[in-house]
Amino acid sequence: MKNMSMIFLVLLFLVSCDLFNTEKTGTLIIKGVRDFPSNSFSKNVMAGSTTDSSNYHAMYVKNTKFHIKEAWISQDTVKDGLIANFEWHSVGESSGLKYFEEFEFVSSDLPAGEYNSLKLLRVNAYLRDAVYPSDTNNVVEILLGENTDTNLVIEYFSPYGSFIAINGRFHSMKPGESIEGFRIREDKTTTVYWRNNELLGNWQSEYHWTDFIYTWHDANGNGVWDAGVDSWSYTSGPETGLPMWSFLVEEEE
Repeated sequence: MKNMSMIFLVLLFLVSCDLFNTEKTGTLIIKGVRDFPSNSFSKNVMAGSTTDSSNYHAMYVKNTKFHIKEAWISQDTVKDGLIANFEWHSVGESSGLKYFEEFEFVSSDLPAGEYNSLKLLRVNAYLRDAVYPSDTNNVVEILLGENTDTNLVIEYFSPYGSFIAINGRFHSMKPGESIEGFRIREDKTTTVYWRNNELLGNWQSEYHWTDFIYTWHDANGNGVWDAGVDSWSYTSGPETGLPMWSFLVEEEE
């Protein structure tokens, strides 16, 4: 009889937990894109008139891989000077270097509510697909930075721009690199499209990645990138006034 009573109490407890677990949840997708939805533009690639000198090569950047490890969101709003002790909800994890359009963080059980901040944990390394102006199909991979878990950067985004945390407080970096607030609603999907503005020409007509010139010093002249031996620098290009990354929020009706 005593065992039956214990079983009954356990069952009653489980049923009670289920009845009172009424938290409403929704889905968030953070998706890297070359272009925002409803935008489309194509522009012919024109080879530049740059010339190489010795082992110094003028190069374009055709695409870039990033290593974004984690994405988090918060209902609090990141602002300059605030203490960085927010509550964060994980959206997902990723591994390895990827092109922007390969990133997709998804969480289907986020608490419903208004969210105002995004946190990204990334490795501070980039893999550039560099090409010669005379041959934009011949890619030279340029790895800048160490692609290791000890080389991490945490960046924050809110309607007030992008931020980093120093000594436990948020510090403003780029006011124009902002994300608008968004809602997570019960049984609905919200999508945050995330665009790399370096890939110009995919979504606007004024500039193209061929307008921006970099210099690769192939120090030993072997035709491949050697980290710690070769050097890479930005040479010239128009002032676009664009932040590195832009965001667009789309909520399911």
